Amino acid sequence: MKYKKIVSTEKTPIFIGNSLLITPVFFDLLPNTGKLVLINDSSISSDFLEPLLLELQKRPTTLVHIPLEISETKKTRETKAGIENQLFAAGCGRDTTIVALGGGVLTDLVGFIAATYCRGVPLILCPSTILGMIDASIGGKTGVNTPYGKNLIGAFYPPKAIYMDISVLKGLPQTVFNDGLAELIKHAALTDKVLFEALLKTNPEALRGDFPLLVDMLETSARIKLKITEIDQLESGLRACLNFGHTIGHAIESAAKGRYAHGQSIIFGMITETVIAINKGLCTSETLTQLKSISQQYGFHIKAADLKASDLSAFLRHDKKNKENKIHCSVLSEVGKYWTNDQEYTISVSLEECFDALKEISIF
Repeated sequence: MKYKKIVSTEKTPIFIGNSLLITPVFFDLLPNTGKLVLINDSSISSDFLEPLLLELQKRPTTLVHIPLEISETKKTRETKAGIENQLFAAGCGRDTTIVALGGGVLTDLVGFIAATYCRGVPLILCPSTILGMIDASIGGKTGVNTPYGKNLIGAFYPPKAIYMDISVLKGLPQTVFNDGLAELIKHAALTDKVLFEALLKTNPEALRGDFPLLVDMLETSARIKLKITEIDQLESGLRACLNFGHTIGHAIESAAKGRYAHGQSIIFGMITETVIAINKGLCTSETLTQLKSISQQYGFHIKAADLKASDLSAFLRHDKKNKENKIHCSVLSEVGKYWTNDQEYTISVSLEECFDALKEISIF
């Protein structure tokens, strides 16, 4: 397989394949004038990064290279300002194109920089993790974290193109590879029972050794998110279903301060929000059993005991999806089908309902 091309109605082409970033399919969309800025996660393997840098240095544009040590705790307004100052110091103007190479944390941050630098410059995303490929890079969301919660400041800013170079996944630690599969499970649970059942027939280690199967699953997952975000670009309706697991999950991730990775936090969130749905009579316990089963099969914990209700309450109150000061969650009606009622895609829940559900699954 060389590559496949998925074209969205927003005219953002998405390419998926092997060694894409050293082929004409990547270089043909790069500018021939102005500045070309490459901002990459400093943990990217040199075996992957160095051939790319050599090719970019041959281009007629002036290359500005900014390697970045990145984590959720560094996805902040302060980090954004520091990078912007580097761009100004390098003489970058509106004729600048920014290429982001890294996981979802980096593409969120760099996307927000591109959205606001000189009031917007072209952006090309090259996600280097599964989470980045099938979730963070698709749909135009960008942003930074604050002490009050995740992604509370940001913008919708579609990239010029997205390149999912599968070869970069070979250098990922197994834990990072596995963590991204949480979003794959989420997409399957929301809309695709066939994909969910296919995931039950394999596991992270087998997927890593079967790239054709992995590519097929990543493409299916990407198409799920792409279809939903094209219908509802600004999250005013249907797109809200993609937040399944993210209300509770983001609160856990923020409160845990790095003890739980994003994927693990979202698994906690999906399970807890499913308990809430069961308590409200919106789905059955069979759905919860299926979610727990696939989560354990993919190496995720379904219980934790190191958080307190008080740790989560502030983050839940400041969740950006809240409406009229009420917490809102997206839930399932069954595996493969998101809950909806009369064009509503979220349910209102109280702090007490959240805490009761968290206690049921022994989060605290």
